[in-house]
Order: sequence, then C-alpha cells, then structure tokens
Amino acid sequence: MSLAAKALTLRVPGRTLVDALDFEVKPGERWAVLGPNGAGKSSVLAALAGLRDPASGAVTLAGRPVAQYGRRELASRVGILLQDEPESFWGSTLDYVRLGALARGGAGFAPDPAVERDADEALAAVDLGAHAAQPYRTLSGGERQRARIAQLLVQAPHYLLLDEPLTHLDLRHQLAAIEGLAALAGRGRAVVMALHEPWLAARYCDHALLLYDSARFSAGPAESLLRREPLERLYGCTLEAFAEAGRRLFPPVST
Repeated sequence: MSLAAKALTLRVPGRTLVDALDFEVKPGERWAVLGPNGAGKSSVLAALAGLRDPASGAVTLAGRPVAQYGRRELASRVGILLQDEPESFWGSTLDYVRLGALARGGAGFAPDPAVERDADEALAAVDLGAHAAQPYRTLSGGERQRARIAQLLVQAPHYLLLDEPLTHLDLRHQLAAIEGLAALAGRGRAVVMALHEPWLAARYCDHALLLYDSARFSAGPAESLLRREPLERLYGCTLEAFAEAGRRLFPPVST
C-alpha cells in the first residue's frame, strides 16, 4: 500500500503552486518536504490528506483515489497535523489527546481502557504526562504543539503528514519529536514532514520533496537532494553552516 501523487497540479488564484507533481510514499519511509514560504508545502500535505482538491491529477491510497474514501476510513489510514488549529478546546490535555481515537472508531469520551492506555503512552512520549489534567487552553504554544502530536499518535494512522511539527518547540523537544517520528517509520509507518530545518531533515529523513516557488519540484533520495548545492538553489541563498548531510552544524570546541 502506498500514498501517491499522480500528475498533481495545485493552484491558488493567479498562481500555480506545483505542476504535474509525481511522487510516492511507501510504508517505512521518512520524507522531508522543504521549500521557501509560499511554495506549496502545506497545500501538498492537505492534498495528500484529501483536504484539498487538485486542479488536475489525483492522490491515491493503495491505488484508489482518496476522494473515494469515507472520512473515517481515510482518517484511519492517513493523519495530518495542520499548521493552525483553534486553541479554544474546552477540556483537559488528556481529553484533547483522546480525540485521536475517534478516527479509528473510538467512542469519544466514553470509558475505554485501550484508548486511555494509548493516550497515556502518547502523553509520555511527548513529555506531557504531568499535564494530563491541565486545561488544554492553558498550555504554552510548545506544549500545545506536543499535545497535537500526541493526538496524532493516538490516531495511529499508517501515514502521518505533519506540517511544520517542530514549530514552537525548544531544542530538546524538537529532537525528541523528530526522533520519535523517525522511530515510527522504523516500525512501518510512513512519515511526511514539512520542515524548515534542512540539517534535521538530512539526519532523520531518507527521502525529500523540494518545492520551488516557480511550481517546479524535485523528489528522490535524501542523500542526493539534501546537500548544499540543491538546497542553495532551493532557498536562493548560501548555506555556509550546512555543507553536506552529516557535517557538524557547529565547529568542535577548541581546547
């Protein structure tokens, strides 16, 4: 089973974001989606999740157009973390995270030992176990982002689409989040992340989709795309601190 974009074209009024995009995400793969602001990263993820209709082309899951799936059926297979979400949820952090079970047929807030266990494990995974009873609306921006990731973990889809999942996170939690997502791929899930951190993409992703602001794209193995020259073409600037995948970001401390 794979999630694929076939000749996908996405437009906004007056502009084409991506044109004839073709790429395929397979179980166990870790994809980084990189590009300048406005290049279409969020739009591609939304299209893959069935939340945005393409101008042409199609998105398929297991060879079947995502538009033919029911919402719950699709959500049991594909989950998305959007950039923005209302912060007015009335319940606790635990209540918020438990909502992820709805996509897989859970019973909402009715008692369910399996959902409670999964929610507790997800909160622990994002270092929010001590905040389970805290009202969600009182969490900091970084804590809310981690709770959103935990909700996606409870949803447990085969394909995780994450739009800037490291936003608002401090360095420790950025590393913990991306390592946890990479570990999911190691257990057979597929992870597709829109990122602004090419050094983390090079370390943790094995495939990359580069979106240029001229509707062009490049897709393929990270080892060939997450290098200095392709990234400088992508962003239109020099990357002195980032020469090749695996190079130290900071120089060693002199003694």
